[in-house]
Amino acid sequence: MPRRYPADKGMKETRAWNVPHYKRLHNCLLTSLGEEYLAQTSYLEFDAADEVVKDEKLRSLAVCGKEELNVVIGGTFHFGARHFGRVSGEDIWARSTIDSYESLGYTFLYAFEIIESMEINLEIPSLVHMVMAEAGHIKDCSSPDYEPHENWRCVKSEGFEEGLPIWKMFSWHFWESPAHPLGHQFTLAPEDYARYPSRQGKENNLYIGYSIESYCANVQPEADRERRAYILAKHASYFEPPAYKYSTDVFERIKGSSGIDFIAGSGKQGDRLPDEGIENMGMMPSDRFVQELGKSQALIGIGKPIISPTPYDALCMGVPFINPVMQWSTENPEDRSLWTWQHEGLANVEAPYVYTVVSSLNVVS
Repeated sequence: MPRRYPADKGMKETRAWNVPHYKRLHNCLLTSLGEEYLAQTSYLEFDAADEVVKDEKLRSLAVCGKEELNVVIGGTFHFGARHFGRVSGEDIWARSTIDSYESLGYTFLYAFEIIESMEINLEIPSLVHMVMAEAGHIKDCSSPDYEPHENWRCVKSEGFEEGLPIWKMFSWHFWESPAHPLGHQFTLAPEDYARYPSRQGKENNLYIGYSIESYCANVQPEADRERRAYILAKHASYFEPPAYKYSTDVFERIKGSSGIDFIAGSGKQGDRLPDEGIENMGMMPSDRFVQELGKSQALIGIGKPIISPTPYDALCMGVPFINPVMQWSTENPEDRSLWTWQHEGLANVEAPYVYTVVSSLNVVS
């Protein structure tokens, strides 16, 4: 594998993180199952110069753990993003997922594109239990028209037994809709959509949650917090209609009457926002972002982005979140299943942690 798919520049440098796992599997399988098993795979072979365990006594300590023989493949670039400090919702979810599998003792491997995942599975099919991949890649892989190379296919099928079984593939998908040929139960989701008021009684994607506790627990004492609120908006376009429902000077007016400051991390530092009452600090590295959020007294949602991890960051640090409801029914105003929340995952969390604010600016009948 290291020779076939080298750790190229950019995101694919994370392939290098596979090498210790390959060596570990090589040694423990050699100890547990012998040379005969290893002869079946080229992925676990190494050059003489590679640092494999050759001492018989040391090798006897390298027996495979039961969980170690469960191989999970992260076949989307979001998993590699863990090592590059990227902080999109999918990246944060991926980081937590890797930590979870590794804490269970599973072997986690990185792959790029469906082809690499398929070839790893082809070499150690009895060990690979799950491939998490981009929904679009799985869709393409399942298409009868998918022909990346002449006389080459992707999904295991009659006449192509070396393909990747469709039941081993799970779509890495942040949203509510199914995004896999086999439907909801093969579409992974970071949110427990079954608990959403709008999703009651509906079929939902397979929930694999995520944790942020490993990096967000830097709680600022309330006395050290500044008299300000953080506006949740990573793009300046979130302040533009029709998504933005408020006047372009609402925060400027609040600041003038209350003395409360407002900051945001949208685009580049200094980029002008429509509302002059907001200081734009631009998108920040994750450690700086957590610091600035933690020094604020509230996190304010303005409609977008939806289902962002940021409100969880805020709550972890004791910063309350103002969660706007952007649409609701005039005929059934109490029917929460007809509400359009910015973060519906926090619909059932109440003050003083989450303050749900129903907008009067946009209603549905």
